[in-house]
Amino acid sequence: MKKPCVQSLIKKAQALQEVGLYQRAGRVWLEVFDTSEITSEREHCLKQRKKCLQHSPCTRYTERMWDMAGRFNGDV
Repeated sequence: MKKPCVQSLIKKAQALQEVGLYQRAGRVWLEVFDTSEITSEREHCLKQRKKCLQHSPCTRYTERMWDMAGRFNGDV
């Protein structure tokens, strides 16, 4: 199965954020994170995902939600 292009996923996440679909956008940011191989891009994905989860009215979040155990081994 071919991985989707990182740039197209970023555009999709940004479009979802613009219309206020923060939970969906957060999920797409996580997919961008998994697809990307560039550390700075992955850090940006985590920051954007955190913003989405903070804006989502239905999410009860804690710091553990952003714990990316097993997915990231760079600096944040």
